[in-house]
Amino acid sequence: MIRVLALISAAFLLVAPQAHADDQGYIAELQADGVGMINQNFWIINGHRMCDMLHEGIKPETMYNQFGLQNFQGPQIVGAAQHNLCPDTLH
Repeated sequence: MIRVLALISAAFLLVAPQAHADDQGYIAELQADGVGMINQNFWIINGHRMCDMLHEGIKPETMYNQFGLQNFQGPQIVGAAQHNLCPDTLH
């Protein structure tokens, strides 16, 4: 019986929906890191673009200049995108 339950649980995990992007969590993390928030939509759109670039194999360090991110905030901004919008890109 225990084996059957274990197999059912494992099967459920395989078909469970993947985590979805958390736009509000992303904004909250940026705000907690002290990133200025004049236009939240700007950050959300660009956060998703960062994830697209990460999925294409572009390294986070490369994005800092492409998005005009200041070096001291670049790691926090890209990291927030990874934590909340595309956690599958974290290694």
